[in-house]
Amino acid sequence: MTDFYEQDQENLNFISEKLQQIDREIPVPESVTASRLIQRMENDEKSPRLRVVRPRTWQRAAGYAAAFLLLLGGGLYWTVIGHQMGKQAPAPQELMSSAATACDSAMMLESAPAATAEDDPGAELLEHIEAMRSYYASDYAQVRETLKLVIDAPRAWEPEPMEEEVANEKSDPMTGGVGVDTGFESGAANGMTADSHPDTGGDGERAPGGGDVYSTNVQTQDVDEADIVKTDGEYIYYLSNQGSEEPQISILAADDLTLASTISIQPDVIPIDLFLADGKLAVLSNTYNFTELPRYALYTDGVKQVGTRTTSAVSVDVYDISDPANPVNERTFEQQGDYVSSRLVDDVVYLVSRSANTCNPHYEEYDDAMLVPSVLDTAVDQTPRTMAASDICIPAEVTDSNYTVLSAVRLDDPDDSTTKAVLGGGNTVYMSTDNLYVAGYRYDGDNYLMEAGETTLLKFSVDGTDIDLIAQGSVPGRIDGQFALDEGETGELRIATTTERYADPEAARKAREENERLREERKRARMAAPAKPDIEEVAEEDIAEVNPDTSSISPEDDPYRTVTDNNIYVLDEYLEHLGSLMGLAPEESIYSVRYIGDIAYLVTFEQVDPLFAIDLSDPANPVLLGQLKVPGFSEYLHPIGENTLLGFGYETAVTEDGGVTTQGLKLSLFDVSDPTNPRETEVYRLGDQGSYSPALYDHRAFLHYSSKDIIGIPVTLYEQFGNNSGDRWSRNYKFAFDGLYLFRVTEESIKFVGHLSQSDGITDEGEIYRQNLNIRRGVYIGDRIYLFSDARASMYSLDTLELLEETDL
Repeated sequence: MTDFYEQDQENLNFISEKLQQIDREIPVPESVTASRLIQRMENDEKSPRLRVVRPRTWQRAAGYAAAFLLLLGGGLYWTVIGHQMGKQAPAPQELMSSAATACDSAMMLESAPAATAEDDPGAELLEHIEAMRSYYASDYAQVRETLKLVIDAPRAWEPEPMEEEVANEKSDPMTGGVGVDTGFESGAANGMTADSHPDTGGDGERAPGGGDVYSTNVQTQDVDEADIVKTDGEYIYYLSNQGSEEPQISILAADDLTLASTISIQPDVIPIDLFLADGKLAVLSNTYNFTELPRYALYTDGVKQVGTRTTSAVSVDVYDISDPANPVNERTFEQQGDYVSSRLVDDVVYLVSRSANTCNPHYEEYDDAMLVPSVLDTAVDQTPRTMAASDICIPAEVTDSNYTVLSAVRLDDPDDSTTKAVLGGGNTVYMSTDNLYVAGYRYDGDNYLMEAGETTLLKFSVDGTDIDLIAQGSVPGRIDGQFALDEGETGELRIATTTERYADPEAARKAREENERLREERKRARMAAPAKPDIEEVAEEDIAEVNPDTSSISPEDDPYRTVTDNNIYVLDEYLEHLGSLMGLAPEESIYSVRYIGDIAYLVTFEQVDPLFAIDLSDPANPVLLGQLKVPGFSEYLHPIGENTLLGFGYETAVTEDGGVTTQGLKLSLFDVSDPTNPRETEVYRLGDQGSYSPALYDHRAFLHYSSKDIIGIPVTLYEQFGNNSGDRWSRNYKFAFDGLYLFRVTEESIKFVGHLSQSDGITDEGEIYRQNLNIRRGVYIGDRIYLFSDARASMYSLDTLELLEETDL
């Protein structure tokens, strides 16, 4: 096997030779000569290492070379193209100065003092945070230069001038086309939303449903998550009709459902969720008219403005609800980007958004400030302000040109908020009481030999409104929601992933190359051939040539066939690898994860539901303790007591052709008192094929009234009717029920208590949705259970399930 150090040195030597060759051919200032660049690289290798993921030496050298060559290429660009556009090329001294700045910026990204407080972990963390501060930008120019590198600078510097007043149609790496407005910034625009995949866990190691007042089912105890309903025991705050033209927040008295007041939402705002803390109600929303930016396009005679575009933002409206009948909007905080997620600890909201950079950094017409996110806090000012460069972090490895924006907003102090932005990031958030993690996914479709994608990680320490970036890292594979991550008691991060790779990498490579060859041949043939006849006259063989028949290829012979494995990784507090357990359940994927102490429980699925128990007490050596295989699969795992898990998912059946089909919903009780021998002790099935529940993909819809052993699940159920023979294609299913199913669940049993609905007597599911009577949440306070749809709020006796009060919303 090739020694990695030797390979690094060979790559470094190769780049050094190329730099020296350029040095001989092109006169440059002493500060950026090849010898000076090589000296910088060699010195950098000797500098103290930060405990973050960093590129290898040759990659770092390539970065310096790219920065150097980019500026030289820029000089050629301005000489040739700039002359055509009527612009004066920058002076050589300016280009060389910029080259030196770019090299210095690259150096800054890779060097920072290491922590040295070996005997005091707290002091070491503080020193580490201080060292990480060198990763923040020194000015906007550094941000611009980084963005240029990230968006593939060579392509951006190769315009193809067209006729006067006709925009260049060459793809713009920033917008998908120069001068073309691609819509909203990120999230909704490219499918990246907080609900892109099901969540896989519940409310933490100790369910917060204790006591007599409802609380949202969350992942981590003492870390609240925003939801559409909140209560303090006296009043219930409910956000309804989010997707309609008239969304509103209803404030209802808990004792009789009297409507105390409503909060109307502005027409251009899309409300998302609520937080409630100490007499303050925080309303989280998306808005798509935050700031207005110019749009520029490249023409043969220069870059010209072709219009404007608006940016999106996520906002926090803070209401004083000391008098619920008269809520007062005290403050609005907005940060650029689309909503990703949020958390609440004490009275501080942690808000995460994803902000796309839609301005091409190569266009000087875009001010430096247009390349970074903006924020607005009406407690301070009435207009958005551009984030300071010193609050923009450029980590060691920049994964894309989008920003992750993180703010800490104290609800009871309008003068206390902090915002940081990081180039890169993701769309999944996990938070412990001390740290917040942002996970993303990066895919390499050309990687034939190994796992094609990896989960990227950013870790922030949080303490009140103090936010500090601690580390950056990655692991192979993709996660299935926020509950794939968990922080251990000693600060290590545990993360479960599913990796996917080509079953035969060589066959995949050859097939891709053959497809490229055929595509080029057809392209050349089309250019050389006479015009085709009308579509009615096209011969079948011509169609077959363009669309070859692949239906005869068996799955086993498909060169693009992929296989999956499942893994769990343990990373230290700086996201460096400690240990792993890989290769679990080949050909299956993770459907749910639950961490209880030092035991991780993973559910995977292909035809049956394996439940794995993994010991993480030694972070360097995770050990598989035991596993259980049962029909069906659990989308969600919830702890019941100390030694029991409740799984909620689907029943499945194997078809005659070997496939798998989902049946009705399923509750499973797992005894995990002996992790080496987990057992399914009881099962309860609900409905037939077609049944579903929002709790399958949103853990917040799952109700656990732990002091009374009550579980509540909103469901829509279907049942079979007519032909119930063995031919599954001949079976018929019809709508049967929409509402809240209640169970009494202990470590020993699952007992059905009853069901509640606002649509009794309606047999058409479509009519239920037309009337907005489908149940979204269940809430408990004392001996009462509440149901909420978009149209109505209902209150029932928990003892008798009798309807007590009802209010139209």
